Amino acid sequence: MAHFSYFSAIYDTTLIREDYQKVIVDPVKIEFFRGGERSFEAHATPNRVVPAGIPSRVAFFYPLPFNPERYYISLTARSSAQHLRDAIADCESEIDRCVVDLAIIYSPHIFNFPVYRGSVVENSPGKGEAYVRIEKPLAVNPSELQATKLPGVRSARAQDQNIQCRYELMARFFSKAISYGPSEEKLLFLWTVLEIYPMQDTTNIQPVVDLLAQIVNRDAAHVKSALGIGKLFGFRSDLIHNGRLPLTRAQLGEVIDKLETICLEVLRRISGQPYHGALDTYL
Repeated sequence: MAHFSYFSAIYDTTLIREDYQKVIVDPVKIEFFRGGERSFEAHATPNRVVPAGIPSRVAFFYPLPFNPERYYISLTARSSAQHLRDAIADCESEIDRCVVDLAIIYSPHIFNFPVYRGSVVENSPGKGEAYVRIEKPLAVNPSELQATKLPGVRSARAQDQNIQCRYELMARFFSKAISYGPSEEKLLFLWTVLEIYPMQDTTNIQPVVDLLAQIVNRDAAHVKSALGIGKLFGFRSDLIHNGRLPLTRAQLGEVIDKLETICLEVLRRISGQPYHGALDTYL
């Protein structure tokens, strides 16, 4: 007997206002319902980053609340893949195709806003996964932050008008990226930060290599090889031009972690902050 993993994407809708309806497009079940007509046990991962040395709850299942005055669309996929990461990847792909199919048939505006996306309990014990980082706890000194630290990074960027202008767009993409877990979207957001600066006016990755070599004070050729800058650019290009990303979910987490660190060091550099060894583990 096959053992399935289940994954759902649930949206609030304002355009479809009907009592419970169900459509099966195996392996996806599409449901249209009003709050209170359907219940889900959803997978919660409240802490994507946990402080070292402090007990933290990583994940659990809980009843997903719905407003009885609102209407919803849920898409639930199942997969019999043995490994949970593979099962989730299969389910997400099936759901994404169904979402776009519904947008084509009806309208993209039937999806008012996302309510939940993740593993659910469905006719079997719940299984879920999460990326979790362990980091040292940090302390904030409000007076120091206001008086010296924030003015310091801002004044450093203000010395170069080109950097100041580019930083605004870099900040927009980086701030979006850090709200995502490892994903194709996060990879694109982060690489775009580097394309804004230092890859201005070029598709050549050498400016990234040269700037990182200055930051870490190492030979540029060594930096390019050790950090795999060409491979990172290749992943981005494969995703954009070939519609594929040849990485497992575990590999994607490692790639995103490195790329995020690279982007942060570039942002620190143009903000007048000294290098503090974050890339040394790769060098």
